[in-house]
Amino acid sequence: MLPTLDAAAAEGEAPAAQPVLSIDGLKTHFFTRDGVVRAVDGVSFDVRRGETVGVVGESGSGKSVTALSIMRLLSKRTGRIVDGSIRLSGEEITTASEKRMRQIRGNAVSMIFQEPMTSLNPVLKIGFQMMETIRVHQGLGRAEARARALQMLRLVHIPEPERRIGQYPFELSGGMRQRVMIAMALSCNPALLIADEATTALDVTIQAQILELIRELREKIGMAVMMITHDLGVVAETCDRIVVMYAGKVVERGTVREVFRQPLHPYTKGLLASIPRLPAAGAAARARRGKLTELPGFVPSLRNVPPGCRFAPRCPLVVERCTVEEPPLVEKVPGRLTACFEADRMLEAADV
Repeated sequence: MLPTLDAAAAEGEAPAAQPVLSIDGLKTHFFTRDGVVRAVDGVSFDVRRGETVGVVGESGSGKSVTALSIMRLLSKRTGRIVDGSIRLSGEEITTASEKRMRQIRGNAVSMIFQEPMTSLNPVLKIGFQMMETIRVHQGLGRAEARARALQMLRLVHIPEPERRIGQYPFELSGGMRQRVMIAMALSCNPALLIADEATTALDVTIQAQILELIRELREKIGMAVMMITHDLGVVAETCDRIVVMYAGKVVERGTVREVFRQPLHPYTKGLLASIPRLPAAGAAARARRGKLTELPGFVPSLRNVPPGCRFAPRCPLVVERCTVEEPPLVEKVPGRLTACFEADRMLEAADV
């Protein structure tokens, strides 16, 4: 049985002794009439207890499919994990039975989705949905489950929890519904929380509150967080390490501080350059005002993956080798991994 956070703390387990989540060579493919879509193709990374890892990339890069693979929520008709390993607190879950996965989901690992109205049942009260999760996974009675649900609503700073617990999802604002989703996700003390674009649909004020709440709860209960987002500003604010994905592969991994300071892959550099910035004073700055840097081209079809590096058709540093040979993910500097044959040029240019 997977250890809970409380059990791990009681045993005196060292936070970095073993990753909460360890993904090694994960390949998830979708089998369609038009061919095989290699949505995730050899992804490897881990998430340790008490840290937040940001997974970033354009739409279609494989971020959400990676999360659904961890939760084993892929479409049974078309989606399948074909290779690789996913270990949760040391337990291999790619081969776990559906019965075992029902015990794991919402208990050892929880997920917050982008739009809470698609995750909450609109015809059931908030309290009933929260209590059902707690009773199924924790084996508590109705009164104890209600007390736990109220405790979690207070934890996520929902005002008047005694009243809110009797309301339907449509009676709450978007931000409140997202807080309810977080409360449900954390109600069973998961070792891992996956947040898939959890703040994208919210306005910036509510977004900041939700991100601060996740950070506060991570520090309070010591869980690991996997933050899936396309917003690098969110990563800079909340994450310890970053995993950059492109066309189903990891192209760069490292600490947020080091990757933002000096990216070693042209794709990462392009993503960082596309962040809007307030211009400085001066004529040259005023001339650039209103112009945004963009990555030319599109993510390649994962049904017909081109040979060589998948970013080569869009890369400003492309050489002939890139078009015929796929670069491996290697450590160029301590703690920094990148999949680029020209990473040394980027290092030399920055005098690192």
